[in-house]
Amino acid sequence: MGEIYSLASLVLIWLGPASADSGWFIEKMHAVATMAHEGGVGRYFDHGKRTEDEY
Repeated sequence: MGEIYSLASLVLIWLGPASADSGWFIEKMHAVATMAHEGGVGRYFDHGKRTEDEY
């Protein structure tokens, strides 16, 4: 199962019906994803972009 997810370029999950706080949570996760993208975190998930020291 891990290999399936490690080869995916995008994984979507559904945790169930929305609640009163769902919008707040989605907003915060979007902010975290934006910061990670802007900070270059994606290179740690792209084997071609990591340096030998980052393994």
